[in-house]
Amino acid sequence: MVKFVEVEHKFCFNDKQSFEKTESAIIQLHPLQDYEIDVAERYFLVEGLNHFIIRHKVDEEKQSLTLKSFDIGEDSETRMEIDIPLAQEQGDLLQEVEKFIAAFNTYKEYKLTKHLKVFHFAEAEVILYQANSQDKEVFALEIESTKAYKNQALKHIKEFELQLGLDERLREKRCLFELLFAS
Repeated sequence: MVKFVEVEHKFCFNDKQSFEKTESAIIQLHPLQDYEIDVAERYFLVEGLNHFIIRHKVDEEKQSLTLKSFDIGEDSETRMEIDIPLAQEQGDLLQEVEKFIAAFNTYKEYKLTKHLKVFHFAEAEVILYQANSQDKEVFALEIESTKAYKNQALKHIKEFELQLGLDERLREKRCLFELLFAS
């Protein structure tokens, strides 16, 4: 189990063309590593579990169950996460996760898929993704700092924003769950 505070800035794009233009700008910054991956995520809002949401995440390489701090309408720049890696060799453990969550209380389940383009840098991870729910689609960029302290993290995030020509005033403050599923 890993507990950490995630510091990130998210920017959404109105169209795929702007998304692809940003990808070219990221590549010009010479990432240390980059890759693409498809991810399936299920989010669980558990009755009585205030200020948190649970995410089950599966891709071809790993699987995890994560407790994330969450409040509708709050800025998602800094969030606490507790991540529990799950055994990938046993396949998708969604049914077991649902049994675990059902033991607590009534819950609502939400499903999304993401196609990620991940770029690793020494100071941050820059992620471009297309996320889809049943009836919505989001094109977004997230800059997540690898620094342990919030002030250091924000400094590096702001440097990437400047290099990519992003205006912090246009930063999306809602988390992905809220963008896809909140009314």
